[in-house]
Amino acid sequence: MLTLTLVCLAAQPARPPLPNRVSVFVVDKSGGDSGGIEAQVLGALDDEKVSLADLDTLFTPSPVTSAADKLLADAKIAYDNLDYDAALAKYQEALESMVKSPLGASSKQLAEAWQFIAIIALQNGGKTQAKKAQDAFVKALVHDPSIQVDAKTYGADVKKVFDKAVAEVAKQGKSTLKVESTPGGADVTLAGRLLGTTPVEPIELPVGQHLITFARPGYEPAAVVVELTRNGATASGTLSLVAAYADQRSTAGALVSSLGSGKVPGGARALAEKMNTRFVLLGSTSGGQTTFELWDVESGSQLNGLRVGEDGGYSKVAKKVKQFVASPSAIVAAPPEPVAVVKRPTEPGNDEPLYKKWWLWAAVGVVVVGGATAGGIAAANANGHPFNTVLLGSP
Repeated sequence: MLTLTLVCLAAQPARPPLPNRVSVFVVDKSGGDSGGIEAQVLGALDDEKVSLADLDTLFTPSPVTSAADKLLADAKIAYDNLDYDAALAKYQEALESMVKSPLGASSKQLAEAWQFIAIIALQNGGKTQAKKAQDAFVKALVHDPSIQVDAKTYGADVKKVFDKAVAEVAKQGKSTLKVESTPGGADVTLAGRLLGTTPVEPIELPVGQHLITFARPGYEPAAVVVELTRNGATASGTLSLVAAYADQRSTAGALVSSLGSGKVPGGARALAEKMNTRFVLLGSTSGGQTTFELWDVESGSQLNGLRVGEDGGYSKVAKKVKQFVASPSAIVAAPPEPVAVVKRPTEPGNDEPLYKKWWLWAAVGVVVVGGATAGGIAAANANGHPFNTVLLGSP
């Protein structure tokens, strides 16, 4: 059977251009932590005012809830109702919960629990309870140095013990806290104050218990409660990737093999669309040196030869990226592709060309004659001479 096939070429539907932003990925070939290098690159690009992928919007961390909120609320209700035993039990339970699962808790909440434990201890009276109260006030002040005790509200005896606790905090002095995270590049916060981005310089803090939180875009936050002694301590936070961001980092890792190929790999476009960026800056680190390529997925152009080492070079890379992004190449339109196929079967066993088919020209003749006849009728009527129909038949 001979088949007539008509193939139409049509351009693909125009897709909206991706925003002139840059997504950054650094992959360590040895499987080590490249988070610190990536954070320094991002920081240098931010300093150059380069628009970056909005990871906070694209990859939102899971909601954080803390059991301490309700426990503290219940404890305060019991305290206001003068049920000190129930209040003490709730405050102690809240402390245990926050130390065990610190994510979602705050230094102010820890200070509140210790403060009321101290006040309740003084309600029971006795020198032993006074010492317990002072120790609890010290812990509260380390978590939140801004807390105060009003003698008019709680009594002069409570205020006296509180003042001794203030003096004890000053007497204990400070010690050195080291802070690290996996991966690096996490923002470190203490009592609502940003300490820096890991790896941070060792910091001096009052001896005692501290709540440290870690946050990095694209990652679930983390928190630890660390006991700082006179010999120092180290706070270590481990952050896990938001699931959707983990998928994109896996894709980026697979593209490392395309570095040095001289062209933008096909998978870069899909990665850029997920990141909502026109540009992908991919780096591979090995032996203390990181090599980058910047890919423009809209035009297919690229910028290579970007390197940073142990001695830095991040600012130089950021300036080159800024220059490349500021003057992008023209967007390459998607090529046309076949979108429709029409088939018409011919008579079985007959492979003559279509233009030699008698039925084709017969159909054309009918159309021509019919058109001429209709034209004649219309002309006659227009001239005022009705067209008479003649019937042929037997007499």
